[in-house]
Amino acid sequence: LERKPHRVSASGVATGVNSPPPSNQAPSVMMVGSTAMPVESYREAQRYFDLFRAAINLAYPRGDYEIGVHEPSALCVVKGRQVFKFPFQPEAIKNHYVTFRLVGNNMEKYFAQISS
Repeated sequence: LERKPHRVSASGVATGVNSPPPSNQAPSVMMVGSTAMPVESYREAQRYFDLFRAAINLAYPRGDYEIGVHEPSALCVVKGRQVFKFPFQPEAIKNHYVTFRLVGNNMEKYFAQISS
């Protein structure tokens, strides 16, 4: 009987018959719906998304308005009496968040500002 060679990791632990070395690499892209984006962009977009959601929830605690992610197109959706969509991208979310804050966290003024 012929023995198949086993790979041995740096710590001396056999990893299995010719199995590829374990991957310690973090993924370089994240999927948002069907859209792949670099992890750093995703983290930055998620941070602005969370800030925007917190600002909306603070201004409208009864849940009159909300922000969500629309799949599979990876768009942010601000819902209320009007629906407005924009890309789940750091710059886009940041611009909408800043606009909302600049109009005094007022959704009517925000919608008027982004619609003009």
